[in-house]
Amino acid sequence: MPESTNGCTVIAPLLAIHHLQGGGYEIPDSLIVQVIDQEACTILPQVREELELTQDALIIPSDVHDYLIRVGLLNQDQFVGVTGGNIMDDWHIHEFFKMLNAHGEHKEHRGKKVSAALFFHEHVITVLTLMRTDGATGGYDIIDSLPSYKTLNPQYHHQESDETPNNAVRMRCRDLESLQATIKWYCLSKFSNEDATFIDEFDWDENRASFDPRIFQAFVWAEWDSARTINNNLNSPRLS
Repeated sequence: MPESTNGCTVIAPLLAIHHLQGGGYEIPDSLIVQVIDQEACTILPQVREELELTQDALIIPSDVHDYLIRVGLLNQDQFVGVTGGNIMDDWHIHEFFKMLNAHGEHKEHRGKKVSAALFFHEHVITVLTLMRTDGATGGYDIIDSLPSYKTLNPQYHHQESDETPNNAVRMRCRDLESLQATIKWYCLSKFSNEDATFIDEFDWDENRASFDPRIFQAFVWAEWDSARTINNNLNSPRLS
């Protein structure tokens, strides 16, 4: 629902969890719909209640991840890391891509599925590393529960930029180069004219990063061999 507030902070990590605990190459469209329309509707009010937030208050993504660990939907052993900074800086975003690479520097996560919740421009999307049966990376999925027309295909560009489609969107990237290009396009599509003016006038400064439209934060998680299925956790008394 376009008028909803901060549901994405719950939807994105839930999709990441389903991917990590699922047995297939990808999560089906029906499961994405289930997360958005059913599971997030159950968990989001509980997160707000625990954090003592009003219905429309902004939710910090890290608080949602902490909550999901406390209720058993995530395990700390699955945590690959958190990274952030200037999303238009190649070094900053490269750190994120290194964490997503199942054959990269994190040896304990090699050959395992990896998922991320990417926070940027007051919105959170999901990035999933797809694994083939032989353990090789088979590409990446980007799932946006509330996309803008500017982000989507050229056929939508005639639409007003402040409108949103009625559906979530999955963007399939066949390799890392494609993912890098798609993430860059996604970010550029989010910048307003005011953002562009700010970026032109000010260099990146860590001291005022919280006010900079280029700031991003990514939470990366890996498959955990001993993880219980999310369906069992969602049916636990804590989440019923």
